[in-house]
Amino acid sequence: KYIMNNEDVYQHNGHTKVVIDQDKCTRCQRCTDNICQSIHFDKEKKRVELYYDRCEGCGGCLLACPSGALSLTLVD
Repeated sequence: KYIMNNEDVYQHNGHTKVVIDQDKCTRCQRCTDNICQSIHFDKEKKRVELYYDRCEGCGGCLLACPSGALSLTLVD
């Protein structure tokens, strides 16, 4: 897997954010394993969640996700 550079997407801190598709997520927690401080597994809710105020939009978690549950979008 890789993230392709797209000139249309200004992929710098504060311009992109990660979106989690909970239906695709298998709860493998690979994205939470020392990839990023902003993504975590909520044991009570039994789902991966994101601290949006900490997300830099780097895409590291996307590379770790085997199910394609994570995607990058532009911040409004």
